[in-house]
Amino acid sequence: MEIGFNIRELRNQSGLTILELAKLAGVSGESVRVLENSNSPKTITVLVKVLSALGFELRLDLVRQ
Repeated sequence: MEIGFNIRELRNQSGLTILELAKLAGVSGESVRVLENSNSPKTITVLVKVLSALGFELRLDLVRQ
């Protein structure tokens, strides 16, 4: 899954700029930029905050290999 691409799409669909989303999420604009331009978030905390600001929650399933 391309996390960064999906975050950018959700932000655009919401009509938010990077800085507006960052303010809503309580993170820096640079954190949102890095998240959108990466396939793996630098920290799970930033990902959770950004998703929450967009009206989503992160759910993880742990399964044995």
